[in-house]
Amino acid sequence: AVGLGAASSIGLGILGKYLGRNKDWSEGQVALYKHYGWLGPTTASCIGFAFADDPRVYGATVLAGGLAGYYLGDRVNNWNEFTRGEVRATTTLSVMTGALGMCVLTDMSIDNDIEFNRTEWLIPAAGFVGGTIAGHFWLKNTNLTPRQGMTTVYATSGGVLLGLGIAMLVNSDEFTPWYAIPYATGVGAYAFAVESMRRRNNASAYHRTDNGNKWSFAFMPYNLMVNNKIENAGYQINGRAVGMQPLFSASVTF
Repeated sequence: AVGLGAASSIGLGILGKYLGRNKDWSEGQVALYKHYGWLGPTTASCIGFAFADDPRVYGATVLAGGLAGYYLGDRVNNWNEFTRGEVRATTTLSVMTGALGMCVLTDMSIDNDIEFNRTEWLIPAAGFVGGTIAGHFWLKNTNLTPRQGMTTVYATSGGVLLGLGIAMLVNSDEFTPWYAIPYATGVGAYAFAVESMRRRNNASAYHRTDNGNKWSFAFMPYNLMVNNKIENAGYQINGRAVGMQPLFSASVTF
């Protein structure tokens, strides 16, 4: 098993390097392959757990899911050319809905009044696939940059942390509020970030064609961690100390 795993890993790595060097793929297309590269096996594993109890079946479903994932990634790219940022934001939504499905599955399994059914593994599978489908239609033509795609990750993480704080204040004895509230606040923060960046990108496109004022605004919450490191350890570039980094930036070009 270890030998086969090592051989397949090295062989597919060499194949991937060859394809990356010889195929004229955009960043968005590569990001789609990356997204469906984990989505296919993950969904297939959940389906395998739902209908079989044989390790050989699990292995076969993972392999089939991987092949199906790359095929679907290619089909989706032919349907619409997504940017790397759009795919990154889609991955964020897919992981969030899939995690919701896992939490629902856990909630149902710990309920003593409900007998666990193997087909309930279809719940997280539906979450992963549903999040991807919703993300594709939601993020189509938003023209998110890779940096804006990461902003959706930060916004969602912040919303989830806020929801966990609210759940701690509620302090329910039931498991449901502990994942339902963070999911709701996470989706809210995600939606706010996506729609804000959609409007910003549309406005930028309008100003470029209209030769009017071009406004730019950026929110960089990750600089909180950077500033903490600077304050505690201190950083220098070419012998000069690095100052605190901004959390917000705004500019206008005439």
